[in-house]
Amino acid sequence: MPAFHETLRRRREEVRMGEGRASHLLGLTTMGYYDLEAYEDEWRTVVPLYITMFAYRVFEIDMLQFIPDQSGAAVGPNALAGDLIKERRETMGLSAEAFADRCGYAPVFTSFVEAGGLILYPFEVARKVCEVLGLDLKSFMRHGLLAPH
Repeated sequence: MPAFHETLRRRREEVRMGEGRASHLLGLTTMGYYDLEAYEDEWRTVVPLYITMFAYRVFEIDMLQFIPDQSGAAVGPNALAGDLIKERRETMGLSAEAFADRCGYAPVFTSFVEAGGLILYPFEVARKVCEVLGLDLKSFMRHGLLAPH
């Protein structure tokens, strides 16, 4: 699997954009952007998903090539992440509190992600949500988060 931070740096250089301009476009500090290019796990564990998704679009990078395989129930087209999370949680018989606990968060986490707030967390949180709900990570990302709605 290719490394996102190296691909991002290469694509930024290919479009002849400086780090300062890239950081401004993505709404990051210069050091925040530097870290995104310098550390392999920065996009997964630190940077909010909406910024990472925007970087993929700005630099025309296919995000799915960086998503690890994590099998589970496939997610169909035109799924809204928040609705999908709620429906799957309820189908599994998980209370809001139990779901949040399994994800490693306080109970308010459930209402937040079901209202569409998952993109405010780093990618690893989306991966954990898919793991807890038994969802295929790539199809969740493709249809629930990356697809235009």
